Amino acid sequence: MTSTAHVVSNHSKDYSRKVLSLAQQVLSLKDRALQISRAVVEKDDLVVVDNQYHYRHALRPLAFDFVDRLQGHCFENQSSTSSAQSTKQRQRVLRELGTYKTALPVENGSSIFVRAVESRMDLLRCLIIGPDDSPYENGCFFFDIHLAGYPNSPPKVNFLTTGDGKYRFNPNLYKDGKVCLSLLGTWSGPGWQSGESTLLQVLVSIQSLILVEQPYFNEPGFQASEGTPSGICESDKYNENVRRFTLDAAILPHLRRLTGALVPMYPEFDAVIDKHFELKEHALTVQLSKWRKYKAQKSPHAGLPSYMKLHHARTSGPTMESLCISCVACMDSWPRKQKARKNRSNASSSMLPEESSKQAVSVQPIRAVEVNGIIEIDLDEDNQDLAATANLPQPPNSESDVPRPSQPPVTLVSSLKGSTAKVIDLT
Repeated sequence: MTSTAHVVSNHSKDYSRKVLSLAQQVLSLKDRALQISRAVVEKDDLVVVDNQYHYRHALRPLAFDFVDRLQGHCFENQSSTSSAQSTKQRQRVLRELGTYKTALPVENGSSIFVRAVESRMDLLRCLIIGPDDSPYENGCFFFDIHLAGYPNSPPKVNFLTTGDGKYRFNPNLYKDGKVCLSLLGTWSGPGWQSGESTLLQVLVSIQSLILVEQPYFNEPGFQASEGTPSGICESDKYNENVRRFTLDAAILPHLRRLTGALVPMYPEFDAVIDKHFELKEHALTVQLSKWRKYKAQKSPHAGLPSYMKLHHARTSGPTMESLCISCVACMDSWPRKQKARKNRSNASSSMLPEESSKQAVSVQPIRAVEVNGIIEIDLDEDNQDLAATANLPQPPNSESDVPRPSQPPVTLVSSLKGSTAKVIDLT
């Protein structure tokens, strides 16, 4: 009996020492965080960057590039126009493409990326990231381009992201790949001006005039109902379908590729797509939650022409619920996330709690992050697991048990995962 009590007493003392050690580490972390917060306020040359800056900085170098070949290009079998173009025309094309590194819009809200075949500069492929707050948000939309007779005549453009011919994303984007735009001569309005109009104008027009917040009203004759109760309801229903199309054809296939489940569709843009979804992971999670919960307004079809009823009629395909669940599952299965979880698990199982917390405090970088105009201190993601070391095994019940203190709130650790800021060196 005495021996048992002695063992229990020693166990309780060991447990008490571990708890005290953890408390000391938490206090040390607090002191360091306060020191860094003072540095944020006092450091004159500190540069705090937001998501917009970080996205541009990471993806701007990928805006344009030459490649050896664009696999499966729609116009690959058409004869090259290089021999028919004059030297002046070829120089014009080369000069324009040379500006794309800086001229193409690359923003957190929507971006354009272009690849051209080095041996045939009349063949190009374009990736447009769907604009924020539109039913195309964060989707990857691809277009094949042929500069036939360019710049004296408009380029030929074919839309690729149709879900294998299943989806019509827009009144201006057909299932067969046709793109309706006045600059291309396939839509009413101001046409191509020889010697003045440019391919960049075409790309920006697709981004800003076709991939819009309410594409329903791009249909001729539908503009008359814009702003009316019936028009708003019809537009909502149309957008509800387009969101499903975007997830199924423009987002989910690329998330699956990131898990290794699919081969690349357009490998020349893999680096862009990887970085895009890495930086927009949190935004995409919020977007999926919002789209999943959204319900379009209901309204009777009485008084609407039959073609208007059919235009937004539901296209067969996966439900929004199943698509959102699939997207979240893919994001959670990304190899980099699985590797991070495995590393944290291995580290926590091979270290004593105090050793793990010491390492987290000593080697992890500290970042200052601007969130809604407020500067936060963001410890590296692994530091967020420091609080987990408080889950120590409880000692056996005895009269000498030390009450386990409640877990201290670690409010100085930001919940942001992909924060972007300059690392502050205080050593």
